[in-house]
Amino acid sequence: MKTSRKNLSVLIDWLTIIFEETDAYTVIRDYLDLPIEAFEKDYRGIQYKEYDTRYTFGQIVLFSIEEQSDKQECYLTLSGEGCRQFESI
Repeated sequence: MKTSRKNLSVLIDWLTIIFEETDAYTVIRDYLDLPIEAFEKDYRGIQYKEYDTRYTFGQIVLFSIEEQSDKQECYLTLSGEGCRQFESI
């Protein structure tokens, strides 16, 4: 039985991206195309990682390194709920 490509669809249920040499404002504004004001900022990291700041907008979570002037990196994670949230924006 051959399946037509017209009947196929893709649903991403978890997404994690590391943005090297990029700050949180650039990821939020340019890549996610969202206003920075929509995000809550707090100073939390991830165990065993260098991230020191967390931005959250519902289930969309972005960690960044802000306290080290010589390094910029962001870690974006969208759970299944975060993916559905991003789809609906």
